[in-house]
Amino acid sequence: KIIYIPGHTSGHICFYFYKNKIVFTGDTLFSLGCGRIFEGTYLQMYNSLNKLKKLPPETKIFCGHEYTLQNSKFCSKYDPNNENLKRKILDIEKKISKNLPTIPSTIEEELQCNIFLRSNNIENFSKLRDLKDNF
Repeated sequence: KIIYIPGHTSGHICFYFYKNKIVFTGDTLFSLGCGRIFEGTYLQMYNSLNKLKKLPPETKIFCGHEYTLQNSKFCSKYDPNNENLKRKILDIEKKISKNLPTIPSTIEEELQCNIFLRSNNIENFSKLRDLKDNF
């Protein structure tokens, strides 16, 4: 299934293999992050992320780039008391030390740890996205 998810670009899409519960999110959703706003708007990106949040929790996320460790630093700065995030960061560091990939993540993990998916309104999301652009 192709899902239209503008925000990063105006024509951005993702590929959702619903039978296998796998989604290829391109540059919209990353592990512990989301894409920059280039051609789209904050509202488009926020709405696109909300579409992805509705996928089954066990859905595996394959993103367009591997920014997980760097994204974890931003999330932990602005969500320092998130115990799920702290555990995920330990797992990320362990995988990297063993030269293992940190991808895929899952919708469930991202809902627990990704500060952009945890944002519950467009104002908060927009502020976070601006802060990340200058991080």
